[in-house]
Amino acid sequence: MLSNFVSCPQLQRFAQGLAQRDCRRQRRTSPPSIGKLYWGPCSIVLVEAIAGYSPMTHYGDSYSGIWCGACSILVHGEAGQADAFVACCRNVPRAELRCSGCKSNEVYAGCRGCTLRDCAGARGVAHCSERVDFPCNEFAQWEKAVRLVPHIREVRSNLQVIHEAGVESWVSAQQSRWSCPDCGIRHAWYTRACRGCGRSLAGRTYTLNVARRTICSVLFPWLYKKAKLKHEQPSNGSA
Repeated sequence: MLSNFVSCPQLQRFAQGLAQRDCRRQRRTSPPSIGKLYWGPCSIVLVEAIAGYSPMTHYGDSYSGIWCGACSILVHGEAGQADAFVACCRNVPRAELRCSGCKSNEVYAGCRGCTLRDCAGARGVAHCSERVDFPCNEFAQWEKAVRLVPHIREVRSNLQVIHEAGVESWVSAQQSRWSCPDCGIRHAWYTRACRGCGRSLAGRTYTLNVARRTICSVLFPWLYKKAKLKHEQPSNGSA
């Protein structure tokens, strides 16, 4: 794999311009089809900058193996549909409940403080599984969140598929996995029914029981505030 970690404000602005122009041209909100642009907190990671890849790769792809294309916050930000996951973020400002994916340049505030994302960006890897010490202790600890949010149970198998079949094959499978089988509209991890045709998605999506919802309703806003504070500290300190 060709991986190159680049810190360059001029390149960042250039890439952003290309992204905006391509989105306007194709009337879509997903990233451009000019190369895989993975945006880190302060730099760009250019991974396999080869034409012809699926634009959805870095829209739904993540470092950890989560399929961001079915993120409840991402789907809510685009379509306004709230599921049980989003309901647990009721104390988070509605304007903040939006995201374009882990590897995009518009990341939900609560995810900006993700240590796995920071680590992968600093090391210039496209996925956590590319590390020689994978799974590291940090990944193993993060993975324990499956006790609260069951969609995380897919990350190991996702990373395995990426390793064996490649990112493009995995992306295609995930797009199908998280789309309504009747009308094809994309849905989120915890969506109960398709927003397009009303089909029940029972058995295709995850659920949060009462205990999980109660804990998450306290935890999610706290994580948001913690990450928001951490993100704002550098600018406050330099003022």
